[in-house]
Amino acid sequence: MRSVSTRSREIVPRTLSHVVYFVPNVKAAEAFYVERLGFRCTDRFTEAGPFLQPQGTTDHHTLFLIQTPPFMQGCEHFTFHLGGPTEVMLAGTRMVNKGYESFWGPGRHKFGSNWFWYFNSPFGCHVEYDADMDLHDEQWVAREVSLGADASQAFLFQYTPKWMPGG
Repeated sequence: MRSVSTRSREIVPRTLSHVVYFVPNVKAAEAFYVERLGFRCTDRFTEAGPFLQPQGTTDHHTLFLIQTPPFMQGCEHFTFHLGGPTEVMLAGTRMVNKGYESFWGPGRHKFGSNWFWYFNSPFGCHVEYDADMDLHDEQWVAREVSLGADASQAFLFQYTPKWMPGG
């Protein structure tokens, strides 16, 4: 059996996990997805917007809408789902080693409980690796909290390229 921490292990996204949009009218956008397309809110940041789950999946969310001023519209980030936290750490380290700037992470979110690592992308938005998102069926009751670092992340690591002081 091959070690899960092998640095040369091939890491490929398993699915497109979720997309996050900046929207100037979050209430209208949420109504469109809920009333027209059958999504449901799984959790909500009071000042930002809802995490939405479509029918046919139990993933915590596949869409998150963020209330923004009208000049901020479009994709904030899209996320590739990996096979677990080890894959997030290996893939993220490879991104940094190839010169892509780490934007946030690695860490673990509270809503969705997914591992994350965000990067600046050449597309004008961010790209995220994630793994191990919570699964919720129709019995799940949405939570609502104020937006902030403590509400968004259970913990956050800081990437450092050296393994010991002095290298």
